[in-house]
Amino acid sequence: MMWVGRAELAAAVSNAGGLGILTALTQPTPDDLRREIERCRAR
Repeated sequence: MMWVGRAELAAAVSNAGGLGILTALTQPTPDDLRREIERCRAR
């Protein structure tokens, strides 16, 4: 799930009742990961 575990997919799976997972290694910096988490929460 390295390159597809982004906010869109994680939020969609979670909203459908599954376990949506963001992949931290996809993000180059901690700030980018923080923004991706915020994007996921917003969805």
